[in-house]
Amino acid sequence: MRIGFLSMLLLFCCCAPKTDGQTLEKVENDIDRVAAARDSIGEKLEKAVRDFGAKPNSEIFLRAFKREKRLELWMKKDSVFRLFRSYPICYVPGKLGPKRKEGDSQVPEGVYFIDRFNPKS
Repeated sequence: MRIGFLSMLLLFCCCAPKTDGQTLEKVENDIDRVAAARDSIGEKLEKAVRDFGAKPNSEIFLRAFKREKRLELWMKKDSVFRLFRSYPICYVPGKLGPKRKEGDSQVPEGVYFIDRFNPKS
């Protein structure tokens, strides 16, 4: 019985998900930071979205322009994406052109589909 239990414990420890060195406290702090940001601007942002005529859970499309240093946020409204807001980008590392390798200080170019939230961002 004890060997079976220890074998299962060892199996679970070896198969634990990768945490990238994050502790539970770090993950909780990230979640707390996100919750604080949501509490701080959530209602204001939801009102702006409603005033725009969209729903808070509408699909979004982000479009960035490196040269112009602008980020556009488009929201789906009436089955069509419409420009919701445009934001200045303060800093763009590297130079104009594609990212060729990791660590080259280039901003990636292309079309990306975002399917999850990164609490570190």
